[in-house]
Amino acid sequence: KQLQIGYTYNMALMVYIGVLLVTLIVYAWMKALQINQHWKKHGIPGPTPLPFIGNMLSMLLLTKTQGEILREFHEAFPDEPVVGFYYFMQPRLLIRDRSLIDKIWIKDFSHFTSRQGEADLLNDPINSNLFNLNGNVWRSIRVKFAPMFTTGKLRYMFTHINSVGNNFIQHLEKTQNENVDSLDLMKTYTIDVISTTAFGMQPGPMDDPNNEFRQQGRQIMPANFLTFAKLIMIFIFPNLSQKLGVNFTPKSVNLYFCDALKRVLNHRKLTGTVRNDFVQQMISLQEKGVIKVDNPDASDEYLKIEDAPEMKIEPTDDLLAGQAFAFLLAGFDTTALGLMMSIFDMAANQEIQEKARAEVRKVVDSLEGEVTYDSLKSMEYLEGALKETLRIHSIAPMLFRKCNTKYKLPGIPYTVQVGDSVALSSFAIHMDPEVYPEPEKYLPTRWLDDSSFPAGSFIPFGYGPRICIGMRLAMVEIKSIVAKVLLNYKISLHPSVQLPLTLNPVSVFNQPARNPAFIFTKI
Repeated sequence: KQLQIGYTYNMALMVYIGVLLVTLIVYAWMKALQINQHWKKHGIPGPTPLPFIGNMLSMLLLTKTQGEILREFHEAFPDEPVVGFYYFMQPRLLIRDRSLIDKIWIKDFSHFTSRQGEADLLNDPINSNLFNLNGNVWRSIRVKFAPMFTTGKLRYMFTHINSVGNNFIQHLEKTQNENVDSLDLMKTYTIDVISTTAFGMQPGPMDDPNNEFRQQGRQIMPANFLTFAKLIMIFIFPNLSQKLGVNFTPKSVNLYFCDALKRVLNHRKLTGTVRNDFVQQMISLQEKGVIKVDNPDASDEYLKIEDAPEMKIEPTDDLLAGQAFAFLLAGFDTTALGLMMSIFDMAANQEIQEKARAEVRKVVDSLEGEVTYDSLKSMEYLEGALKETLRIHSIAPMLFRKCNTKYKLPGIPYTVQVGDSVALSSFAIHMDPEVYPEPEKYLPTRWLDDSSFPAGSFIPFGYGPRICIGMRLAMVEIKSIVAKVLLNYKISLHPSVQLPLTLNPVSVFNQPARNPAFIFTKI
């Protein structure tokens, strides 16, 4: 009897659990179907979604990058101002129309000041950097740090950038005519620039295997499946990811760099050491509350933020360390990839390489053989070549913004709700044949007169008030080292390079699946 009762009880429990599971599955399925009707219900065109995974199947199958997917959506609806798509079970809006992009990213920016996630300035100052902050706190911090990136400040710091560039050329002496690991080489250069400008260090020889700063830097956001999985979670559940501590970078790496900056800050204060770098400007911010800008340049306009509130935010060592780490995050991978692809385009286009070399040599010969900050401005053809690289390869292929106050789309019967995400495909915009005839061609001359390009058609560093604060530093880094390489070496592609390059599906950036290898031959 007891066995029979127990058997009956177990059967009933199994039936109950089975019914519950079926109910949950049916409910989840119906909910997914309901969500997938969102854009159709509002009359917004877009690709047909699948339950649960939305329009991200090719990303999950690792056949396309997220940037390629958004470019595909952009180009599939050429007559539509907006396209509705589904990031898994989240409806998102892709903005195509250029006037609408201008409204959302610039004119009506107050409705879209936020990115994914939100840092807690009071309880987590180290992670409260310009990437993670939103609203008035972001505005206030941006205003405080923007003067660090003015033309005058970068000119003072160019000595340190130039020194790292000289180390780079010396390192090539040891590797000429060899198959060079291109991305690792470029990452070493960019992290050395950041270590000397933002952390006040002397990086030393590039082939030093014991350089801890570089070792830690190489752990930042590696292009692998784990980073890819974290990316998906952060994009789908930004607030939950923040609470759980999900991040691209191991916490130990974050702490290493923050501690490194705090040690330098303390050393400078104790010894009175003064050096033209970001660390010195941070100390000035702590002592005086502002960073003084002498002789502002017209090209510094992009750094200005209108209607910035007066907020009393103490520039503590933790807050400064967080900003320094953000500079590292922003300028490490992206600048290294931009540099690698600039070298690639030069290697793949020998005639353009020779023309750029002739220009650089002419400019440098007039200055007794030195590449200076001001001489870079005279290298217009080289500038055009670098812009073509950033346009064609679109290292950062998309931009996202989160709505913080309701926004009625002009001319479209839809209101973006608080918390909704909007996106644009810089990858698609950069390859628009109406703006760039024969967009797939590498033509530096198209930039020698760029007055005809409409606003918002070239956005490799972002767009609007949240444009990358360090974009000019990145361009100076890339341009100065490419100029030095051209003066000293002929660049060729290694025979192992397979063309055309394909993209790495687990990278958040437009990074080649196989990094191109180069041969540097002394001239």
